[in-house]
Amino acid sequence: MANYQYIAKNSAGESVDGEITAETEALALRMLSDGGLFVVSIAEASAASDLLGRGGKKIRPRDVGATLSKLADLLRAGVPILQGLDVLIKTTRNETLLAVLTDIRERVSQGTSFHESLAAHPSVFPPLYRSMVHAGEEADFLADVLEQLAGFIERQDELRNRVVGMMVYPMVLVTIGVVGLAAILVFLVPKFRDAFEAGDSELPWITQMLFGASDALLNHFPLVGAFLALLVFGVITFVKSEFGRGCWQRWRLHMWIVGPLNRAVALARFCRILGTMLNNGVALLDALEIAAGATGSTILAEQVRIAAEEVQQGHSLAKPLGEASEIFPPDVVEMVAVAEESNQLPSVLLKAADTVERDTNRQVDIALRLVEPLILVVIAAAVGFAAVALLMPILLMASNMA
Repeated sequence: MANYQYIAKNSAGESVDGEITAETEALALRMLSDGGLFVVSIAEASAASDLLGRGGKKIRPRDVGATLSKLADLLRAGVPILQGLDVLIKTTRNETLLAVLTDIRERVSQGTSFHESLAAHPSVFPPLYRSMVHAGEEADFLADVLEQLAGFIERQDELRNRVVGMMVYPMVLVTIGVVGLAAILVFLVPKFRDAFEAGDSELPWITQMLFGASDALLNHFPLVGAFLALLVFGVITFVKSEFGRGCWQRWRLHMWIVGPLNRAVALARFCRILGTMLNNGVALLDALEIAAGATGSTILAEQVRIAAEEVQQGHSLAKPLGEASEIFPPDVVEMVAVAEESNQLPSVLLKAADTVERDTNRQVDIALRLVEPLILVVIAAAVGFAAVALLMPILLMASNMA
């Protein structure tokens, strides 16, 4: 038995990829065909995939971006792709990436197209990357696509690193706050409780709530832990389901603070990928199909596919985009409409992507600056709640004595 990685189309025309176990490639093709899939490419899982599965050294996005950028430079200099891959293999230090490149080089030398060779490593080259490379191969602008893809990966990695870096201090605050509150509930509250219960006065509701939280942590910790674990498992299972995935995608586009950022990131991806495809001669309908898969949002992708259907019927692109005003801002729609009339759509889309990305970076900086004071306020409120809950019985006792 062997594992085969495949890319196929389902009955709805959507691209799907995965891995199937069969005795031979022919049997794997028959099993996929019986499942209602039209196989685009199939290849036996490589040793590089096994290395990743065994916990080989992780391939960082920046490594993938740098590799694609080097390959783009080599291709632009007239170096054949096989020779370019040889150069990359000689200069790569990451063992896992080296195994991936070696496998890709072997597949290409056997006549497999470059994008199909990448499909053998879906964990390293997701569908977006492969779709762009496929378009570049078909229209003979592979070097330009690889350069654009490398820049896209670099920008995404830079944004991710900036967010992670700026979240270090807030996470330290959260950790200190949680540990401090747990220490109060475990060590301090029980001592006050013994003193308060020695008296005959009824305790305020806020103090009873604090004592209840302390009891739950001290006496029912396994039960609380099991409940939280079950809650997390339930949420993960729900999000993985088809209905839950749709709900999560809609919620992440509308949630407070993060929602506008997610919409802006998806919009910038759409504009940049579509502009790049059109700028290199890809037909609008094909470019829309590729850009739909590049957004990272099923909601936005669905709107783009609806727009593609309208374009196929002879309508302008701006019209269906304008009907999805919650995702496509009016200024971007107006820019697209003017660009269509002046036949400047590729350049305008790329400029719109630059503008949206600059705005997104500013919004990310503002959002991250808001996180720190919000965490401080929440921690202060929790500590204040505990302080008031412990002080109120003392004040009431003093008042009664007076």
